Amino acid sequence: MTYKLITRMVEYASDANPDKRWSSTFVGVLPTDSRPKPEIGAMRSAMLPQYEFMCAALDEAAIYTEFLKEIMGDIERIEKGHANCFKESTEGWEFEIKPDGVQFEGLYDQGTGGEVSLAQFKLAVQTYLRFLQDPERKPIEVVFPD
Repeated sequence: MTYKLITRMVEYASDANPDKRWSSTFVGVLPTDSRPKPEIGAMRSAMLPQYEFMCAALDEAAIYTEFLKEIMGDIERIEKGHANCFKESTEGWEFEIKPDGVQFEGLYDQGTGGEVSLAQFKLAVQTYLRFLQDPERKPIEVVFPD
């Protein structure tokens, strides 16, 4: 099966007042043939569950573009053999970056797991960072390796 990583702006609506709407960023891994509406409910329901933790952690880290740049530095140091492990965290997630993969742990009962390869994580971070640095925030879709 072929997957795609999507970064884009999505629309949120208030549960209490559906007329109240706002836009925010989104990162997710979906089946290649999936074409959900650009609203958060449709995008989340189309996401592949095995990548949900990675995407949630990255989406939370997106508040701090500099933090994503630091994560890229961690990945590069691991790839060059200068380090074996980095532990990073956001307000809701901890993740451990190692040469053989990245593991996620939710700090608020979201669970533990969602392991991805270092190559998958690097692609997701690079793509999301490119999206966040684009002043127009144009959607990006890239092939995501299984």
